[in-house]
Parts: sequence; C-alpha cells; structure tokens
Amino acid sequence: MQDMSSHGRVQRSGKSINLEANILSEWLGATAALRQRLKLRAVVLAAVICGGAVALPQLSGMSTAMAARAAGAQARNAQSAKVEAELDRRAKADQPRVQEAHMLADSRANLNTLLGNLTLVVNAVPTSVTFDTVRAEILDAELTITCKSQAENDAAGQLFVDGASKGPNVVYAVQASTMKSNVLAKNGVAFDFIKRVNLEP
Repeated sequence: MQDMSSHGRVQRSGKSINLEANILSEWLGATAALRQRLKLRAVVLAAVICGGAVALPQLSGMSTAMAARAAGAQARNAQSAKVEAELDRRAKADQPRVQEAHMLADSRANLNTLLGNLTLVVNAVPTSVTFDTVRAEILDAELTITCKSQAENDAAGQLFVDGASKGPNVVYAVQASTMKSNVLAKNGVAFDFIKRVNLEP
C-alpha cells in the first residue's frame, strides 16, 4: 500500500529519491567529463591554430628562400649551358685547325724520315760506287727509295747495300737487277737498290 500525505499525494519513497539522485549524479559526471574532453579538444585546436599561425610565416619564408635558391640554380645551369655551348662551338670551329696541325706534324715527321733515309743512303756510298739516278716516293705511308747504281766490283756494291739498308722502320732493302757494267771499271756492275721504309710510328 502506498503512503499518502494528508493532501492526498503519494509520498515518494527514499529509494526513488536516491535513484533520481544517482541518475542526476551520473548525468552530471558524464556532462563534466564531456565538457572536460571538449575543453581539451578546444585547447589542442587552439594550440594547432596558434602553431600554424606562428609557423606559417616561417614556412612561407622558407618556401620563398627555396624558390629563390631554385631560381638561382636554374640561372647558374642556364649560364653553364651557355658556356658549354660556346666551348663546343669554339671546339668545332677550331677542329679544322687542329686537323691541319696534326697533318703538318705528320708531314714534318714524314719529311724528317724521308730526308734521314735519303741522307743515310747517300752517306753509305763508297768512293767506288756512283748513282745514275735516285728516286724517292711516298705511297700509303711508305717511303720507297730506288737507286740505279754503278760499282767498280761486286764487293763495293755489297758494301753500299749493307750500309744503305740500315735505319729505323725499314720494311725491306734489296739489291736487284745486277748486271755487268764497264762504266767504272772492267769488272764493274750496274744494279738497282730498293729500300722501303714505314712512315707510320
């Protein structure tokens, strides 16, 4: 049976009041925790916004500095490319002169070899040998010296051939077309001497 007051109202029991107080207490606790979480989120959000506001000018400055460095690097690369193009152009323009210099050096070396070998052949002539003709030809980087000679005897001719055959880069040196000749002496000989020398180093 329910307890009734003198006015006819039902009186609440102590248990009912405690239950409402518990629910209210739990709700207040949950609300307080929610407010605490919201405050914490608001503080974190404010910190992020403040940090962004502070960092944004620095990041902008860094971005500007990096853009300036990149522009400077591009300008240096463009300048280097211009210098390289100019050097290539000069090298191509100078290439004919370089080739001429190489050809001139080769020609001088060939001339020195030719003169050296001709001098060696002429100096190898003993008093008992004479030349009718001496001819020098250069073909395919080879020097060929051909001498039509007269000697007082076979020994004098062989002495000339042995001396004239010496020298660097000799491919071959031979005595050819030997025949009797009385131009220098009664037992004389006429012969051809052919010497071939490689002109390439």
